[in-house]
Amino acid sequence: MAEDLTGLLSPGAVAVIGASPRPGSVGGEILRNLKGCGFDGDLYPVNPKYDTIDGLPSFPTIGDLPDGVDLAVLAINRDVVLDAVAEAGEKGISNLVIITAGFKESGEEGARREERLRRLIEEYKLNVVGPNCMGIINSSPAVRLNASFSRWFPHGGQIAFISQSGSLGETILECFADVGLGVSLFANLGNRAGLTENDFLAHLASDEGCRAIFLYLESFAEPREFRRLVERIAPRKPVVVLKAGRTKAGAAAVASHTGSLASPDAVVDAFLGQSGAIRVTTIEETITALRALERGVLPKGDRVVILTNAGGAGIIAADACERAGMEVPPLDDETKGLLSEFLPPEAGLGNPIDMIATAGAADYERSLKLAIGGVDAAIVIFRPPLVLPDPPLAVADGIARVASEVADKPVIVCTLSREVTPVVERIRTERVPVYAMPETAVDALAVLRRARRVREEREGGREIRVNPDPARRVIDAALGAGRSGLF
Repeated sequence: MAEDLTGLLSPGAVAVIGASPRPGSVGGEILRNLKGCGFDGDLYPVNPKYDTIDGLPSFPTIGDLPDGVDLAVLAINRDVVLDAVAEAGEKGISNLVIITAGFKESGEEGARREERLRRLIEEYKLNVVGPNCMGIINSSPAVRLNASFSRWFPHGGQIAFISQSGSLGETILECFADVGLGVSLFANLGNRAGLTENDFLAHLASDEGCRAIFLYLESFAEPREFRRLVERIAPRKPVVVLKAGRTKAGAAAVASHTGSLASPDAVVDAFLGQSGAIRVTTIEETITALRALERGVLPKGDRVVILTNAGGAGIIAADACERAGMEVPPLDDETKGLLSEFLPPEAGLGNPIDMIATAGAADYERSLKLAIGGVDAAIVIFRPPLVLPDPPLAVADGIARVASEVADKPVIVCTLSREVTPVVERIRTERVPVYAMPETAVDALAVLRRARRVREEREGGREIRVNPDPARRVIDAALGAGRSGLF
């Protein structure tokens, strides 16, 4: 396992092997991405056909580069990749991103080529991302590295995203941008001839700028090491996994995509659950989970209060909470009395608290401040009516203030609309998660509950009881199918 990824993820000098001024060329787009994202280190294009590329002196070979290059990105023909890797190793460049495809994912010849690449990686002790990958991105303000051909450069955040797929990874980055999720690090693993998800997990374990880790995986490189790392990391920062290849059709697609073998889904489910990872099954679930986890606040228990200006939505949220195993307790008499002093007589002082459509900014702020004191989390439903005593932004300000004051309790907002309004943008400035529908808000709270339980189980030493019968059935089925392993 790699010891240090600093030179890979925070390089001072980057060489692009195969850079070109030609529009649409992969090497050219990578060089332009590096220039355009604000990277302030040294950039060295390498291409013997040109003297300069995009205003930068071009070097004919890797050997002609100056000393001190931390990272080389290879976007060249597959037939010359191995020679370039060896040349980089001789030059002392220990961090490589190999964009080029045509390795084990392309058949027997490609598999042999990849095996030779692995031997070079071992010989020169290289940190290699790829081959067959999109590249890496570090959007932290101190680095601003876009060593990829992705069209998206995420705004800084505290979520690290490790993906085995490049195109899907780019799509998810776009989705994150649409909903305002900040990503600090993106790495597309590709074929994992060198670095795997485990190397990045080990690095991120001590990264203070990372609050949550998200992985899209089609297979596990080394399951035992993955489990050991996740068990160590999950109590401090949640690890969310979207694992593809759940069905026979999906597993076959995995094999042709990156040359990996997918594992039986029941085994993966149990494995991730016992490791302490939070498994998601769709991109929508991923966004729901990461929005909730971005703030890093976990509920201490399962008691939830619901505030709403739309009675029906409050009822739906209450039903969803109970289905998810969370408690929606009645308010105590003292809280009811305090609420009755300023809410209208028509308001419902149960749980949900139905403040009716005329509830203004002060009603939301005071009610939330009072009600959240006796519970572990709050769901706040605000749908601006046509007639409102205060501007909607004033309501958002009040909700955001309380959320920042009760920093140890999650506040989740539901707007009953998919439109990204100024209200949504204001609440998000406090990293308060905002969702369109009440059921999704409850799903998000359930993710936080799961993360809390992982922390309790790992840090509190709580005994985890295991029923061995399902495991025996899975093992018997694998043996019956002639398999020698489950992963």
